[in-house]
This record gives sequence, C-alpha cells and structure tokens, in this order.
Amino acid sequence: MVNKNNFDFEDSPQASILAPAVDETQLGLLSCNVSSNPESTITLYRLVNGAEQIVDGTVSGRNVLRYTIDNASREDAGTYRCKTNNQFGRDDQNTRLIVRCKFNSLK
Repeated sequence: MVNKNNFDFEDSPQASILAPAVDETQLGLLSCNVSSNPESTITLYRLVNGAEQIVDGTVSGRNVLRYTIDNASREDAGTYRCKTNNQFGRDDQNTRLIVRCKFNSLK
C-alpha cells in the first residue's frame, strides 16, 4: 500500500542474518537486519536438536537486532534463526555460526 501524500511504502519484512566465523575465546557477533515499513518485531533463536531456543539480543537502531558472544566457545557454534513480523507479513532466515576451535596440545 502506498501513502500518496509522502510516498511512504508499507511492506512485509525481509530478514537477513549475518554471523561471521569467530575464533574460540574471541568476541562473536550475530546481526539480524530487517527491511520493513512499519518496523518489525525481531526475535533471534538458536536451534538445538531441532527446537528453537530464544537468544537475548540487543536492539540496535531501526529493525536491527544484535547478539554478542563475549567469549565464544565451541558450544556457541550452530544454527541461528532470525524471525521477524509486522502487520503485513513475516520472514525468517537461518545462518550457521562457525567457531574455530583452538587445539589443546597433549603433554
């Protein structure tokens, strides 16, 4: 729907999720970015054995949700899902977080 007075477009959300690979013990960041008007509700999940577990993220600007991992470990690796919706529709996207593990030398 178009508001002819000021050309604001209303549309359903389109999500994208970024999770660059991270080295173990380093800072990890996942970012869920949504294009929509009006703003959307954004929720980030981690998939564990096929079930969704909500991950607490921080809203950072309009339609952006960020999740920071202060000390990434191999347990943080896996699939994450960004879900978003507004009154015009919904979208979800998955990504895999790769944590490059340090090797422990045997002595």
